[in-house]
Amino acid sequence: MAGLTSPLARKVICFVWIIAILLSEIGFFFSSTNTCTWPDPKSVSTATDAVQHVLIVADPQILDEDSYPGRNKWLMALSVFVVDMNLRKSWRVVKHKQPDAIVFLGDMMDNGRANTSSQQCVYSFSHSVTASLMLACLLPRHQAYLERFRHIFSAPRSLPVYYTPGNHDVGLGHMPDASSLARLRYKTAFGPLNQHIFLANHSIALIDAPALVDDDRLRASSRQSDALPRELQEIQFIRSLNNAGDKPLILFSHIPLTRPYNADCGPLREKGHVDAGSGYGYENTLSPETSNMLLKTFRPSLIFSGDDHDYCEYRHELPTDRENPTNTAPRTVLEVTVKSFSMAMGIRRPGFHLLSLAAPEAPAGVETFAHRPCVLPDQIKIYLGVYVPLLVLTLIAVVYLGYMASDGVAPMREKRDGSIERKEGSPRLPLPASASTSSSKWRSHGQPGIVRRVWGEFYRIAWPPLLLYGLIVLMLFW
Repeated sequence: MAGLTSPLARKVICFVWIIAILLSEIGFFFSSTNTCTWPDPKSVSTATDAVQHVLIVADPQILDEDSYPGRNKWLMALSVFVVDMNLRKSWRVVKHKQPDAIVFLGDMMDNGRANTSSQQCVYSFSHSVTASLMLACLLPRHQAYLERFRHIFSAPRSLPVYYTPGNHDVGLGHMPDASSLARLRYKTAFGPLNQHIFLANHSIALIDAPALVDDDRLRASSRQSDALPRELQEIQFIRSLNNAGDKPLILFSHIPLTRPYNADCGPLREKGHVDAGSGYGYENTLSPETSNMLLKTFRPSLIFSGDDHDYCEYRHELPTDRENPTNTAPRTVLEVTVKSFSMAMGIRRPGFHLLSLAAPEAPAGVETFAHRPCVLPDQIKIYLGVYVPLLVLTLIAVVYLGYMASDGVAPMREKRDGSIERKEGSPRLPLPASASTSSSKWRSHGQPGIVRRVWGEFYRIAWPPLLLYGLIVLMLFW
């Protein structure tokens, strides 16, 4: 920096910050999605074959003020803001994939099941500042929470969006702090708890997994472990009415199906395994009885689940088809547990999933669907690996520039004959009599003078990048 004049140094540092912000807040996100393209099913032979694209999003779990009990309210507000901004950036670039349909795999809101009937001001970064405050203070708390979710994950009205309930949406087990209206609120906001739809002539079953967990004890006590709950019987009946028994069925469940302890999840998982376990308001996997019931009843061609937050692939053995022993369909089915879409769910790189469906008119044994996992940028790494080092280097440069400008003396160098030569363009001021230049500066001008100059240098460097960052925030939250 000694070879740069102060104005040029400020411009260089400012330019570096602007490039870093553009890359970190926009470039990295678009780059991560552009490299993950829609897969083509094996049955697709020409570019003119009709393929329907389905975007799968799991566990966005937008935060509220009760997500981390005991956290300082200002720190909690900052957490909500940072996570919301990350979700908005991710969703904005993911929408550029232009899907034909979207499926949310549950846990849309972190405290969607909570008893939040009171009318009070809550964190709501949904619109402009004024509209946000009005929305947060005038609407009931849960309604403002729901509107925030809808604004973050906005989609064209013509685009079909389907939801599966998660334990954070409707509750699971005995939860005194959960609202008795959680399921009614869910159905009002997101639609049926169980659904059967058709996409590209494929049968799609979206099931209420938390209800299956709640029904486990009841079925076990009545010794009817293979009995199908009434809602799923309706799905099976509707499927039979539509002659969909011979069409590929894709099953969507918020909670993963059972599997052996420490079963391998494949190389894309960040850490750990999907193992059976339970606690207050959650269940890691469906029971073996429930899992077997679903596999036996629906005989799915593919399964998608969420809840775990990390990626996992596991292949289940399908029960023998006693009704059709000559069935040549595959004896195993792949279950994909989709990554959480949120940076706050204990994984470094959030993600989503792409599913392509082609009309099932291919020869036997040829898959009419294809899927691909996609990952989003590591937001924590951006903060710690880009912004923090750059801030430290900027502060060092600012202190240096402010210190060198504190009494108007430019950098100098000593000639071979011992005389002092000022750099070209530096002011011609008398040199300090003391050999200790730094001590002279502090005595003649005092510490406050240097602090003011350092702050002035920092302000001149910081305001353009901060203005750019503010415009990006305004664009995301508008």
